[in-house]
Amino acid sequence: MGELICRDNLEVLCEWYAQGKREFIDLIYIDPPFGNDVDKVWNLKWKKIEDYTNWMYPRVFLMREMLKPTGTFYYHCDPTASHYIKMILDQIFGMDNFRNEIVWCYTGPSNIQKNFPRKHDVILRYSKTNIFTFNFNSVRIPYKGLAAQGPSRRWHDDEEERIKESLEKGKIVEDYWTDITLAIRSTIENLGYPTQKPEKLLERIILASSNPGDLVADFYLGGGTTIAVAEKLDRNWIGVDINPRAIELSKNRV
Repeated sequence: MGELICRDNLEVLCEWYAQGKREFIDLIYIDPPFGNDVDKVWNLKWKKIEDYTNWMYPRVFLMREMLKPTGTFYYHCDPTASHYIKMILDQIFGMDNFRNEIVWCYTGPSNIQKNFPRKHDVILRYSKTNIFTFNFNSVRIPYKGLAAQGPSRRWHDDEEERIKESLEKGKIVEDYWTDITLAIRSTIENLGYPTQKPEKLLERIILASSNPGDLVADFYLGGGTTIAVAEKLDRNWIGVDINPRAIELSKNRV
């Protein structure tokens, strides 16, 4: 169902491009190094934000070339650089193809005393064209609070029936996600990989923007969560990472 590649993703993408191998991927999710203390790679590779965006631009440009016209692209980052990243994504995909800024909120211990604790990531979602996969029924969650109790006054029978049906289905999750915890807080999932993302996060993304049999790609594979979830959901996959440890972890997961 899949292919693991231990190489620099730019080399892989350039090779595909030169071979005329384009528009074959349905969904791309990437989680490159952030600009925070967890991703030590940031300080080793880039001294300023321009270095980072110049490094990412050709990679994302070529990733777009690999997407099908109906494909979707997710870029996982944090507030350190999300505004800069959105500018290059607007250039590459076009502002009209910007779909969501998803805020993934989580919690956990913090010893920060001079700021509000930084407890959210940003996931930028773009489509390649205005025709794209979005399975809204696959990303419904239960209503909470008063909304879950149903109508508060007398409705016409047909209207009340529609409301009950809607409540049973649940609501389409908003662009802020508060119901998914960090993988490192799960003893079941935690692999010891510092930037590992939870399976539920990738499950929501893959269910929303692909269908069984589609091809899902992650060019910063890390702990292998993307391909592990893709395989469970009957998707084909490609995982690329320059780090042999990431490839080995991913191989063990699938």
